[in-house]
Amino acid sequence: MYFSRSFARSLTVASLLAALPGCIGPTTSVDDDCAGASDPGCVVASAQQRVESPSAPAIDVATVVHGNTAFAFNLYRQIAGSPGNLCLSPFSVSESLAMTMAGARGYTALEMAAALHLGLPPSRLHPAFNTIDHALTHPANPGAGADGGVFHLGIASAVWDQQGYPFAAPFLDTLARDYGAEARSVDFSGTPDQALSTINGWMSEHTGEWIDSLLDPGSITGATRLVLGNAVSFSAAWKTPFDPDDTRFATFTRPDGTTREVPTMTAKQDLGYGEGPGYAALQIPYDAGDLSMILLLPSPGGMVSLESTLTPARLTSIVDGLDRRSVSVSLPVFKIESSIALASPLAALGMPTAFTDLADFTGISPRHGLALDSVVHRTFIDVDEAGTEAAAATATGFKATAAYLPAAISFDRPYLFLIRDGHTGTVLFLGRVEDPST
Repeated sequence: MYFSRSFARSLTVASLLAALPGCIGPTTSVDDDCAGASDPGCVVASAQQRVESPSAPAIDVATVVHGNTAFAFNLYRQIAGSPGNLCLSPFSVSESLAMTMAGARGYTALEMAAALHLGLPPSRLHPAFNTIDHALTHPANPGAGADGGVFHLGIASAVWDQQGYPFAAPFLDTLARDYGAEARSVDFSGTPDQALSTINGWMSEHTGEWIDSLLDPGSITGATRLVLGNAVSFSAAWKTPFDPDDTRFATFTRPDGTTREVPTMTAKQDLGYGEGPGYAALQIPYDAGDLSMILLLPSPGGMVSLESTLTPARLTSIVDGLDRRSVSVSLPVFKIESSIALASPLAALGMPTAFTDLADFTGISPRHGLALDSVVHRTFIDVDEAGTEAAAATATGFKATAAYLPAAISFDRPYLFLIRDGHTGTVLFLGRVEDPST
């Protein structure tokens, strides 16, 4: 019998460099436990409180979700050329960069909006993200967690800024009001290693200690002025768990034609199943809300074609085309850990200026000289008989068929997976399994 606890964690960090030191602006307030705003670790707080019951118009939420999904597939294609297993949380990347965009101005902001497919004006964009966050973290029926506990979907954001550097009040207000992100003062200039340890400690805390070293030594320097972080953590049980006694070793064929014997879950369940040109699709619901995992099995040799043609419209078509059937499933247990540097992919998607001396982030600080230095993303996902920790699509996308024909699907060769929330349509996790044994 093969059995393990399952989970998924995701972190995205964007850091900005600046050439000039400065002094703290008059628009910030300080945590009561701190002597001054320039004390490392102290909260440089906005006077704004997070809007806890956001209600952005449905059209704005739909616009952001559609944009996030388009960005997800575009970003995936930028990094899919490297062989091997792959996993990312496009929502985490989008939200982290949306926070950064709150301080972008001029051509920098236009490039970022186009690359991220975020076309709403700031007054509507950030409340829409807050509304999506609230919908994801407050499902109608919470259900159970993958570890036998309660369902958990956590989204947390934070900002670390250089002590003594002037940051604009409207920028800090937006981050506090719509993302719940506190700005904490650290000393990048004097003690970059301590700042790195502080940031990694927050990351570890907000991912249940599964990702404890997102930033590598040396990634924070004396020139760093601001780091924005976003963490997504998820734990949900399958609506109908796989029986560990039915897990067996089965043959999996890797892209190079070699084979491995890997632990494979087997079951016969009523699930959403569909077929289309070049693929078969399966939707496995979680016990919480409208969350599920969508698995896409390309036709033999068709992985590149499937990856290159995924769009928001095609995903909607796939989900809408699922029929509820009795399905015999063979799905390998798998774990994936991905660490991705996103500066080059993001520049290739159309936002290169943000990484250059021409960047305009004067909405973050009135001083010129801020530019994106790096965007780092790390994800860990573990899928087994009990469930997963990530977010997903919905069983409500199934449609009944008169014939109710049985089906069988064996994920015995490379496949794609998405974890998607059916209520909002948000793709929280996206990845590819080429070798479940690694």
